[in-house]
Amino acid sequence: MIDAFDNNGDEDAFNIVILTTGLSGSSVLAGLFKRAGYWTGNKTVVKNNSTGNYNTFESEDFVQLNSKLCELAGYNFSSCSWYQSADREIFEQLTDNIDPNIFLNFITENQKNTPWVFKDPKFWLTIGFWAPLIDKEKTRFIILSRGVFSLWLSQVYKRIIYDFTFLSKSENQAKDDLSSYLKVNNFEFLNVKYESLLKNTEQEISRINRFAKSNISKNDWD
Repeated sequence: MIDAFDNNGDEDAFNIVILTTGLSGSSVLAGLFKRAGYWTGNKTVVKNNSTGNYNTFESEDFVQLNSKLCELAGYNFSSCSWYQSADREIFEQLTDNIDPNIFLNFITENQKNTPWVFKDPKFWLTIGFWAPLIDKEKTRFIILSRGVFSLWLSQVYKRIIYDFTFLSKSENQAKDDLSSYLKVNNFEFLNVKYESLLKNTEQEISRINRFAKSNISKNDWD
């Protein structure tokens, strides 16, 4: 059995996992936690695409491990596709069928650097593997979503074309499914909408701080 994620650092602040289906502004939110002192890994993923050159604040090691899980499961993950929540079971079945050493090493490393914040769009599926390993007493989840029209425009800009009705249904279904999954597994979570973070920044930061016991300030946003 693989040991659970642990928190040997600040006893007050919770470790945070940001769950998103992509293009939700999660890099902005992770950046806020980073500026508030949260660990994001030895090296983070920097992207250069139609949006520009920017730091995603995704741990490169964590992203690679999730890609490794997809490889081990024979699962072809594409950020331009939508998936059924039942696919999570594929990753749940991996727990007792793979060599855990690389995952143990990752966990051990991050026990030394708490509180941490991690995110990766693949995680909303690979959580099926990670869920039993996460310390529920010291880790909380944020489900970050975005208004469907705003998301649709961003995807069109990136030449990712979806029918608007399909996108709306898929996004709402994904958000509801994640909420249900976390409830069933007794994880504490908070729903945050990116547009609310933009329009009511101080209020939303205060809400996030209460939930995470973090110390994000308005200056971190500015």
